[in-house]
Amino acid sequence: MNVAEASYKVGQALKKIEAGKELSDVIKVLQEKTSPEAWNNFSKLVISNGREGLSHYYGIPNAYYLLEANKENQKVDVLKKEIEEILSIPEFKRLVELGLDFGNAIEELHKELLTPTIPKNFAGTVAKPKLKRKIQDLHVSVQRTSIIKYVFENFGKNDKALEMISDYDSKRSKYPFTKENRLLIQQLASNSEEVNLFFSQELFSSVFEFMKRLIFETHLGIIIELEDTNITSQAVKSIHKFSAITLNTPNPILMNQGFTFRMIRQGEENFGFLKGKQFSFNSDEWNCRLTGYLYPQDDKGLFDKMITKGMQRIQL
Repeated sequence: MNVAEASYKVGQALKKIEAGKELSDVIKVLQEKTSPEAWNNFSKLVISNGREGLSHYYGIPNAYYLLEANKENQKVDVLKKEIEEILSIPEFKRLVELGLDFGNAIEELHKELLTPTIPKNFAGTVAKPKLKRKIQDLHVSVQRTSIIKYVFENFGKNDKALEMISDYDSKRSKYPFTKENRLLIQQLASNSEEVNLFFSQELFSSVFEFMKRLIFETHLGIIIELEDTNITSQAVKSIHKFSAITLNTPNPILMNQGFTFRMIRQGEENFGFLKGKQFSFNSDEWNCRLTGYLYPQDDKGLFDKMITKGMQRIQL
């Protein structure tokens, strides 16, 4: 089981715990209480994939606080009624609280996955047996990527290396594998060793941002599920262990779904994340063009030095 599949199963398990059910219930209530226009705009803010990249549960409070901060902004007068509507519904405040709680829990889980100790808790309490098993499966999957070795080699170095990594993380686009990040690496690195360091960090950050987003979108039921029957064409370009992918599907509903996907093709399961969605309508038919990356099915040793060097061939 790779990190992506294990993350998907954690997201499914979160649907069944008490707090996870409450989050889903609050969303259903808000969908009923809020006008379609206001809810759609709020949802788009939550799942947006701009410079902030593959954010997870924190997208919920971030969207709300953004609207709250702009309620008097004349530049968004066209949305004034929708903003006032959202801010007037008390259940949104509970949604924000749950988003923060789950966001904090996922960040804490992230830290635990990077240690040899098997995690048993979620959100500060001992996880229920089914969730605990899924979390522990995820821990095993993460460990198989050689993450401990990576952390030791890169974060156990001198202060200069840590400062360089911190500087890169503060400036990089949070969306994985972008051209912007490749250019930033070229600007910051002064030798091949530093190039390798930055590309290793890009892989590290991207994998864990994807993992957290996959858990989030699976929990909320907005992960894109694709099968043979709804894929009209597919182009895949292998890039080391990852693959760049372009898909076409006649499904306009995907516009309101997330940016991670699970694809079953010819009986084979793949997970990935999208850089973009383009919609068109021609000859009475919708087409959705999806571009992004497939996560490697076999991610054993993903953080080995030879692997991370190979990541430089990705056309970011």
